[in-house]
Amino acid sequence: MFCHQCGKKLPEQAKFCNGCGQSQVSDNGEVQTPVSAPAPTAQARSVETRLV
Repeated sequence: MFCHQCGKKLPEQAKFCNGCGQSQVSDNGEVQTPVSAPAPTAQARSVETRLV
């Protein structure tokens, strides 16, 4: 399960996101399930500069 606010992976049946604090429970008390997982983000690579 993923947070619908920030996309963080959450344990099943989580009521709040432990990353952003967004409630994962709808007004009727049911745990909301997002339609799809967020797209993976590319990891930044460090750039090293050397003076020759």
